[in-house]
Amino acid sequence: MPRYTIHQKQPRLNTKSANGPFAFFIKKRRMDMGLTQQELSELSGLSLPFIQDVERGFTNLRLAKLMQLVEALGGEIEVRERVIDQAKPFE
Repeated sequence: MPRYTIHQKQPRLNTKSANGPFAFFIKKRRMDMGLTQQELSELSGLSLPFIQDVERGFTNLRLAKLMQLVEALGGEIEVRERVIDQAKPFE
């Protein structure tokens, strides 16, 4: 008797969008948590069309919405100070 394995679909990286790597992370994390887009929408308080646009890399995110989305996925946003070498002029 043949055995069938169900493979979870993996998200693809949208290389045509500047938001592609972030969109990939959001979709992969949502799928790893076993959430639908609708469930993520409800958890984050963001609309379903917005979630869909984020995952396709079709929208720019404001910090407040980014925080809602990341927190709903169990993550956090960390801001770090970047040291700039004052001796080097801009090139």
